[in-house]
Parts: sequence; C-alpha cells; structure tokens
Amino acid sequence: MDAKIRFQGYSTRRFKTLQSAYYNKPTPLQNASYGIHLIDAVKTCDYDKIQSLLGAGISPKPCNNYGESLVHMVCRRGDAKALKLFFFINHGANLQVSDDYSRTPLHDCCWAANPAFDVAEMILSSRHPAFPYDG
Repeated sequence: MDAKIRFQGYSTRRFKTLQSAYYNKPTPLQNASYGIHLIDAVKTCDYDKIQSLLGAGISPKPCNNYGESLVHMVCRRGDAKALKLFFFINHGANLQVSDDYSRTPLHDCCWAANPAFDVAEMILSSRHPAFPYDG
C-alpha cells in the first residue's frame, strides 16, 4: 500500500495523531451538534435534512466525546454524497481530524466492510492541489 501511495506522489510519513493538531478535544458546540437528528439523517441518507441542519447553524464539525465526528461516520458508511455536503459544499468540515483512537476519516473509509475507494479518492484529492476534486 505504501508503494502505491508513494507512486501517486503522496508521503507515507507517519505521525502520532493524538500528539498532533489532528486531535482536538471536542468543543461544547461540537458535542451539542452531534445530536440524534443529525445522526439519524446521516444513517438514513436524508441529504435534505443534513443540508437543512448544517444551514441552521450547528457546528459543521459535530463529534462525540471521543472525537469521532460525523465525517468519520460518513466515511465509514462510504457516503460520498454526505461527505460533499459536510466538506465540499462550504460547510467547513475538516478531514484532517482524528478520534481518540487516532483514526482519521481516511482510515474509516478504508476500514469499512466494503472499503469506499471513491470516498478515499475524494479525501486524498482534497489535500493535493494537483488533484482537485470536481465530482
């Protein structure tokens, strides 16, 4: 895997995410925004409701006490459309985050029972200016 990643021009350098800026203790707004309505909307792929809730002023980076964000959940589910809503459509979700187990959204899309390679491509292309995501 490292060889393929390096071949694409990406670094395979490893970092301890819990000791980096990738992990931050959730804020009260992030915890409050990680509510049942938004979680249900993600689980049922109710994109209109997700858009409405994000537009209502909740945190675009909702997460639980363990740092697991809804972006983690979206990536684990392989839901590219929801990822676009959180990240690519100006809601400001951050893909450079980790939970308290050091897992990033990229880990989660690969960790799923059915790895979501389209989601992985979106994440990787969002970080590399030579590969802008236009999907």
